[in-house]
Amino acid sequence: MQESAKPWVLALDQPFMEGIANWPDGRFEYRYFGGHHMLQLCLGKLSERDIAAFVRGQVHVGFYLRQAVLFILFKIEHLMDWSDQAFTLHLVTPEDRELLPHVPGTHQALSLVLVEAESGLVKGMRLVTYSKHASALLHRILQQQLESPFDADRHAALVAEVYRQYPHSRLLAKAAILIEKGGGQQ
Repeated sequence: MQESAKPWVLALDQPFMEGIANWPDGRFEYRYFGGHHMLQLCLGKLSERDIAAFVRGQVHVGFYLRQAVLFILFKIEHLMDWSDQAFTLHLVTPEDRELLPHVPGTHQALSLVLVEAESGLVKGMRLVTYSKHASALLHRILQQQLESPFDADRHAALVAEVYRQYPHSRLLAKAAILIEKGGGQQ
């Protein structure tokens, strides 16, 4: 009998990931698994004010697309300016790569998790939603990724090309195909 995988449980003041005691300061990772979208923000020297800004600050999100490479843009008022994460479903583990059907008119949820870089502990969690339009666009882009052949070297070259053209995330945000405020904040 095959042993079932241990569920991933996130809780405040607990490790984001078991066995990892610290993360690089300023590391951001957009994760997709089981139909869930999550943005992990690893920041160092967090103050109570930073944590409050994470929990209450207006979240802005956006998409920049270069061929099949999607750049997810994000900023949180009073905590951080624009940043980004290149994303393709092809780099997600095969068992998590399945794209759930999109129901027109629905809002895709995005979980945000603030991780203290020095300790690896979760210091904040919140949920926002993409608009109906952004949800449909995101699903369409991810579906196109799955239907397109993937070449890791070409992907890396495209990412490097975008970062040469837009060396700062705020410049990438100005060229984005979509920028919006995250909604449904909880």
